[in-house]
Amino acid sequence: MPRWPKKDSEKQTLSSDQREKMVAQIENERNYRDGLGNDLPDNAKHAPLGEARGLSVDKGKINRNIGTLERAVKEGTPQRITGTARAGAEKEHKEIADWIREKALTRNEMGMFPRHGYEFHRAVRKSKAQEAGNPEFTSKCLRYKELGRALYPEDPEMSSTERLRQER
Repeated sequence: MPRWPKKDSEKQTLSSDQREKMVAQIENERNYRDGLGNDLPDNAKHAPLGEARGLSVDKGKINRNIGTLERAVKEGTPQRITGTARAGAEKEHKEIADWIREKALTRNEMGMFPRHGYEFHRAVRKSKAQEAGNPEFTSKCLRYKELGRALYPEDPEMSSTERLRQER
């Protein structure tokens, strides 16, 4: 489960897979909470849980965790973008995609090993300068993913930066 940032400026749009996992986790937590005490003998159902089974379970903590997950799903679900805002977002999405295509390592460079000699070391230097070592690249990739998730919530491929890598 991704850690949910506290500041509004750091909040992220969840992918459909992340949302599905969080919703499943919420359901599991609810089932666990609702099932507590159901398997106890009849004479122990009214006794405190710790006394009946030697366990100490804090249902309040479970409820707080469920609430946190529900807020994360609600806040991470992308809002529908329409009209001129959508056109602007699509334009920005395309511009960032072109920029990433230019700066990212190619698929061949990603698959190199030290045995490839000079090409491998050139790919490492390129990665340090343009990709992994470049905070602008990281921020543009995050923005690209956020826009892709907001514009195309049902198509996770549209927020993937890996699809932008060139073959060369």
